[in-house]
Formats: sequence, structure tokens, C-alpha cells
Amino acid sequence: MEAEDESASIGMGAMITFISMMLISAIISSVLLVFLDKLFIENKNSADEHQGGGRILVDHIFFYLYEPCWQWAGVPNNADCSDAPPGRQKPWGHHQILMYFHLTPGSGTIPAENAHYLFHCKNEVGGIFEVDKSLRGSDFTESGTWSSMLSRNEGRSTTPLERGQVLLQKDRVTGVNDMTFGEKYVIMLEMYDDQNTNIDSDDEGCRITPNYDTTLLLFIDGGGYTEILLKFPEYTPGVLLF
Repeated sequence: MEAEDESASIGMGAMITFISMMLISAIISSVLLVFLDKLFIENKNSADEHQGGGRILVDHIFFYLYEPCWQWAGVPNNADCSDAPPGRQKPWGHHQILMYFHLTPGSGTIPAENAHYLFHCKNEVGGIFEVDKSLRGSDFTESGTWSSMLSRNEGRSTTPLERGQVLLQKDRVTGVNDMTFGEKYVIMLEMYDDQNTNIDSDDEGCRITPNYDTTLLLFIDGGGYTEILLKFPEYTPGVLLF
């Protein structure tokens, strides 16, 4: 009789333990579900807030300047600058495009320093066109590079356009520090930076070339981004690229 009671006690104890484990598992599962649901909502709200910061919409992109040789305003027949004047036979020049754009509806006031661009392309490793980094970017306050020889020769090197500042599209003269929805803008984007040094080990960026495509990424701090693939079929300034 005692053996039967002992077996019953063991069985009852095992059942209580099993039920307790099931209850604990259910509680843990419900806590996890609540946590995951909260995490999903927070991430969704964060993404909504991120997109609410504004985004750049591109109207047009034009080929602006092809000045590929070191400190020379001319245009060579050969992209490697082998036919440029003595002392200028290095492909460390300027590759510039002109971008017309506006902000998406709902964008707030965007300071120029909160808007950025980044070029990325193939690095031609092992040749004369190899660079330290095959990407280059800046914010919209200015290009962060030296001005082109052509703009210096023509006395335009310090103008807002040549310095890579945001201008009102209606006159291409008036520089702005803050961008708003409803206004249209234009900016010169510098694709390549030779760091103004007589070496190529520190160069960065992309060239205007038909040999490969270049990706342009535009983004705003706390906002969205725009990605554009650029193709350069020729070297003629003024050609519509996008």
C-alpha cells in the first residue's frame, strides 16, 4: 500500500513539474512575443522617421567638365594624357558633372552640410589609372577639392558653382545654405580628387570614361537616399547623362 502511495506521489510530483514547466514556457513565449512586437514597432517607427528626413530627387545630370590631365586645361586625344604638354602627362585632373535637383514633398529644411554625394566605380588596378580609393564624396557645402585649371584661367575658380556649392536653379548664381521643398537647385559634383599632390598613391574617385559605369549615391542625414548609374558614352561637355 505504501508502495502504491509512493508511486502516486511520484506521479503527482512529475505532473506538477510538467505543468509548471509548461506554464513557465508559456510565460516566456508571451514575453518574447511582446518584446518582438515592441521591437518591430520601434524599428518601423524609426524607419518612418528616417524616411521623413527628406530625399533628393534628380531632375537632370549633365556632363560639365572633362579636364583629365595634371594642371592642364586642355583636352588630350589620349585618356592617359600621354599627348599632353611636358609635365602634364599624368591623368590626375578634374571630372565634373552638373546636377539639377529638388527635394521630395514632406522634406523639412535641409542644411547643405546634411546632404551628401558619393561616387563609386571600378578601380583599374595595375595600370596608370589605378587610384588609392575608387570612391569619392563630399557634402553640399563645397566639393572639397582644388578648382579646375579652366576655371582658374577664366577667373571663375572662386565662384559658388566652381566651388561645388548649392545654387538656385533659376539663376545658377545665388548660393544657399538651407534647402527646402518647392525650390529647385543645381550643384557641380567633382568625381575625382588628385589631392593636389604630384603623386597618384593618394588619389581617389572616378573618371569620366566609356570603359565602365559609375554609381552616384545621394543621401540626406536622417533621410532617404537616391542611387543613379552614370554612363559616359563620350567626352563632350553639355551632354545629358540623366
